[in-house]
Amino acid sequence: MTPTKTVLTAAKTLTHPRFEQFCRRFLHLTQDQLKQGLDDKTQILIYLLEWLIHLGLFSDADQEIIISTYREQLVKCLNVWKDETKAAMTTFGLTVCDGKYVGWTGEEKFLEVSSGDKLEELPRTPVTLVVCNVTELFNRKKEYILAMEQENERQHTHGIDPDSSTTNT
Repeated sequence: MTPTKTVLTAAKTLTHPRFEQFCRRFLHLTQDQLKQGLDDKTQILIYLLEWLIHLGLFSDADQEIIISTYREQLVKCLNVWKDETKAAMTTFGLTVCDGKYVGWTGEEKFLEVSSGDKLEELPRTPVTLVVCNVTELFNRKKEYILAMEQENERQHTHGIDPDSSTTNT
């Protein structure tokens, strides 16, 4: 479990009110659950939400439709990754097509965001494709959190490594 405050710090562009709204209304997390910290299954959803907000294409409701539609696939990524080395992790991607449709790696249908319908094919070849490499997004957020934790530890020990006779500067 990662402290909620740490996850919110890692999700740099996610505002606190939107974070609270998403966690309570969409994820149905209680205040006690938020105090306990967030597991990887919750974090991957939060980081994708932040990415969708960053795009600026979708309303709050649209963002939640996208995450709801691909929630199972997002969580399955964690199961695939746990047995892989970082250098050989399977890449999963979420693709936004013309700002209206969303696809997932290996899925044959596309989500039409405005209706929530799944389409067998897109009505036209998209002009604009924006892809989120979900694997790299998750890895970078975890690396950021690890770096924050290491910096906090270094500050708490004033740069002194208790296992070494020299200081860390």
